[in-house]
Amino acid sequence: MPETVRLAAIAARALPLVDLTDLGDTCTPAAVDALVDRASTPFGPVAAVCLWPRFVARARARLDAASPIKIATVVNFPDGGTDRAAVVAETEAALRDGADEIDLVLPYRALMAGDVAAAEAMIAAVRALFPPPPVRLKVILETGRLADPALIRQAADLAIAAGADFIKTSTGKVDVNATPEAAEI
Repeated sequence: MPETVRLAAIAARALPLVDLTDLGDTCTPAAVDALVDRASTPFGPVAAVCLWPRFVARARARLDAASPIKIATVVNFPDGGTDRAAVVAETEAALRDGADEIDLVLPYRALMAGDVAAAEAMIAAVRALFPPPPVRLKVILETGRLADPALIRQAADLAIAAGADFIKTSTGKVDVNATPEAAEI
């Protein structure tokens, strides 16, 4: 098999698993347009574009209605605070603007302090906003901050029990992000 054919096959297999992301502090409308434009490739589309909530409507308007590319956004990001009302409002706006996936940062500091109820309540409040599938809730655990394997396990179990469709290890905004050990847990 020629190398170009092999690489094209690898790209076609990998792209539907990728979220093309711009969560940089300097993200602009022009950067969002470029991100959305790059999401469709000659080898197939990526799974989703992931961007700040303020850009969801812009991405939705830029994508063709028949596009298989999902729009993902983040809430409670990156700090993972406990202001449920603010996170609910942010989520409602993102869903109204056309988000297909919500990546919620678990209130990990509350969990670390033993306030399991705050973490459960945050996930439940966001989950209650969702229309029927295919909208997905992904919960970011921030495993680099949780650090302790038992706490990571508790966070993962809690997120799944509270209605997460998918769990993620990290925001990518802290010193220690995704690690093989955290992913294994």
